[in-house]
Amino acid sequence: MQGDLEPKEPIFAGSGDGLEGTTLLDRYVLESQVASGGMATIHRARDTRLERIVCVKLLRVLLRGGSGSNADIVYKLSYRQFLQEALSLSKLQHPNTLRIYDFGYLDEARPFQISEYLDGGNLEEFLRA
Repeated sequence: MQGDLEPKEPIFAGSGDGLEGTTLLDRYVLESQVASGGMATIHRARDTRLERIVCVKLLRVLLRGGSGSNADIVYKLSYRQFLQEALSLSKLQHPNTLRIYDFGYLDEARPFQISEYLDGGNLEEFLRA
């Protein structure tokens, strides 16, 4: 993953919606999209080998405008940050951090992280309570 800091080609437009039923890495079946942010979409998935629910964080795809365009620059920065996040989290072992189980690419262009699934709302909901 260390040498993958440059985005792979091609880059497709889309938000990650409608991926229910898609199987990643021959074992993770996407069940539903549970959240969406500026950089990624979050999906609930089932690990068919270990029979557990997992979280899939899929980098949001931006329509690239060409070399040097703002959209291209934002995508490259998001891509690098996404990979660095996966690498950093995979090295941490602490009860207050997510455990990263796996990493891969959808359509050879969109990186995703597989992590433990925490079903307790989001930080915004927690802070408002």
